This record gives sequence, structure tokens and C-alpha cells, in this order.
Amino acid sequence: MTNTRKTCAGCKHLKRHITPALSGLFMGCNITESVIPHSSRPVDGERGEWEVIFWRVPLECPLSDGVVFKNEERAPRREWVTQIIKAKQ
Repeated sequence: MTNTRKTCAGCKHLKRHITPALSGLFMGCNITESVIPHSSRPVDGERGEWEVIFWRVPLECPLSDGVVFKNEERAPRREWVTQIIKAKQ
């Protein structure tokens, strides 16, 4: 289990859900069409950059247990992954 991912950060199935006028950014899964567990806040409005913090992999994740560690609870804070993501690419 030491090589399994504990958050959705870096998953190739991530997609962006952008609210009108770029007032909110939500990260979702291309496979399940669900919003994944995270928090986000704008860091550069002009460039459309958001800080996104991923803190767990949801139980409904379709990836195998050997690839990800699914959990109802947040991973320990030291396992959280912070990324700067452009709202539009």
C-alpha cells in the first residue's frame, strides 16, 4: 500500500468544472462524472490560476485498490497535495 496514491492529484481522469464568470473551480472525474474531494481558491485572477488542495480518493473511484487508497475520511494533512491549476487550458 505504500505506493498507492492517497489523493486524486495527478490522476489522468481529472477534469475542471468552471462556474460562470470563473467564480469557482471544481475538480471532477471524467469516468464517474463526480466532483472529487478538494478545496480551491483563486491565486491569480488575471491568469485564471487556482490553488487546489486534494485530500483523499473517494470510495467510488473506479481505479484499482493497488493504484489508489480509497477512503471516506481525509488523508492525514502531510499526504495532501497542493497544485496550481489553470482554470482554462
